[in-house]
Amino acid sequence: APFIWAVLTSFKSKDDFKFHKLFQWPESFAISNYVNSLKYLRVQIDTPDGSSRYVFFPELFMNSMIYSLGCTLIQCSVSCIVAYLCAKYSHNKFTNVIYGIVIVTMILPIAGSLASEIDMAKRLHLFDTFYGIFIMRANFLGMNFLIFYAAFKAIPWDFAEAAQIDGANHFQILFRIMLPMVVPTFLITCLLAFIGYWNDYYIPMIYLPSKPTIAYALYCFQSYTETAISHTPAKMAASMIVFLPVFILFLIFKKKLIGNLTVGGLKG
Repeated sequence: APFIWAVLTSFKSKDDFKFHKLFQWPESFAISNYVNSLKYLRVQIDTPDGSSRYVFFPELFMNSMIYSLGCTLIQCSVSCIVAYLCAKYSHNKFTNVIYGIVIVTMILPIAGSLASEIDMAKRLHLFDTFYGIFIMRANFLGMNFLIFYAAFKAIPWDFAEAAQIDGANHFQILFRIMLPMVVPTFLITCLLAFIGYWNDYYIPMIYLPSKPTIAYALYCFQSYTETAISHTPAKMAASMIVFLPVFILFLIFKKKLIGNLTVGGLKG
């Protein structure tokens, strides 16, 4: 119901929204809401020469894609590899230490570290760069690690033993046997992570001040006082614009998000 309301509202004029029922069909489709939203989805940034400029939708969209895709692939890949090592080589005491670190960091609250993180990023020349934020996201801490850990634990080690008999080494077992079996889990995790990064405005606002994302532009959009976008239908239109890429991505990959490649893999 909220989604239907948002779609209908995004096509209403200011007076149509004000004087009619919330779920009533628009009297006339106000396409101007989307036109004005594209125009005012912008972020003002400072330039190295001391002046300022506006970053508009095309650049915002590109920044969001680079930030979301890069962080998603790097974080999910690192979590997947580390989870595999901990799940399938649990006889090694070091893997147990890693698993314990993940649990502890999820339990203990981390407060007051933002200032030190920013200072560290600046000293290492990682601040305000995409590769810097990618390096900062290349960690295995968090829920993704536990998801991949459970997925690998559920795969019988008989697959690896059969491959070892055929002469496969550890890397071949990982990349040709184990990883293909968790492709559905990997895709689901990547999709959820991508949605989270796409909607994230806080981290880009702090660590990428000269490369704002579309989510940050939407955050700024709420405070604009221009007459053309100061009403609720225009804000709903801007929200639909930001939502559309994620919706398209889900439609493309929805058939690949289900399945179990291990069914029937073991016999006798």
